[in-house]
This record gives sequence, structure tokens and C-alpha cells, in this order.
Amino acid sequence: MLAGFFSHTMAMVALDANVISSVITRDLAPVLVPRIRRLSGAAVLKFARITTFTLVTISMLIAILTNGQGVVLKIVVDLVAATMGPISIPLVLGLLPWFKRSGARAAIASWAIGLVVWAIVKWGIESTDTTLVVALPLATSLVVYVGLGLLRPERRPDVDDLVDSLNTDPEETDEVAARRAALAG
Repeated sequence: MLAGFFSHTMAMVALDANVISSVITRDLAPVLVPRIRRLSGAAVLKFARITTFTLVTISMLIAILTNGQGVVLKIVVDLVAATMGPISIPLVLGLLPWFKRSGARAAIASWAIGLVVWAIVKWGIESTDTTLVVALPLATSLVVYVGLGLLRPERRPDVDDLVDSLNTDPEETDEVAARRAALAG
């Protein structure tokens, strides 16, 4: 059982390090350092590996220097709380047909306001209640995203086509499509 706990923890650490490295390599670094956009595939892979190694090394150093008092875990929980709602609400709901009128404006506002609410809860009122720190930004992002979609809908044909295409299978045969239409009708 102990080996299972250890292996699962290591798998989660590897997953988190790779996710963060991917965001840095593909999203942040090319914006902050434009010459990274011109790197070859092999060079980008090397950059990602160095980023992953650096992140894991920093995490291990923090854990060692704080005598295993859970500082790294607290940092991870804080980062998840800060970003889970503000990022996941537009990301997940944006794929559903009911929310296709909630466009970029709603997504950005949801993200920004959710992050501000997290900062206020975390540092403004200095809450130590993990549920409040996680749930309030999530709920705020949800209300902002849905509310802006209802109050100021954005209608774009390309978005409508994309969301509608998620409901179909491009390799679906005419026979299967006809059967599905008959069942739906």
C-alpha cells in the first residue's frame, strides 16, 4: 500500500510538472521571448525538458529547505485554487452548445474576476478555509461567464459551426446519421 501511495504521488508530481512545463513552453515563453517561436521542434523539446527538470528541482529544494512541512503541497493547492475556477469554467463550458453565446469577453472577464476574488479571499481576508479559497473564485467565475453570456451574447458563425461540429462524428455513415435522426425526431 505504501508503494502504491508513493507511485501515485510521483505520477501526480510528474503530471503537474509536465503540465506546467507545457504551458511555459507553448504559451508563456514564446510571448515573453519571441525568438523561441523560431526554435526547431528538437530545440523546443529540449527547452521543455529543461523547464520540467528546473521545476522539479525547485520543488525538491523548497521541500528540503522547509524540512518537509508541506510548503510545496500548500503552494500547489494555492495555485490550483487560484486557477481552477477562473480557467476551467470558460474552458469546459465553452465546449457545450448552451454556452456558445458566451464568447471571449465572457471568458476573459470570468478568468480575471475569478482570479481577483481568489486574491481577495486568500490575502485580503486571509482565509485559511480551503473550501472557501477554492469554491468562491469558482462560483464567481461561473456567475460571470454565464451572466455575460446571457446579458451580452456574442454571436459568431465560426464559433457556432465549431460547437455544432462537436456533436457529430466526421466518419459517421449516412445510415448511422439517419438512425440517429430517427431516434431524435
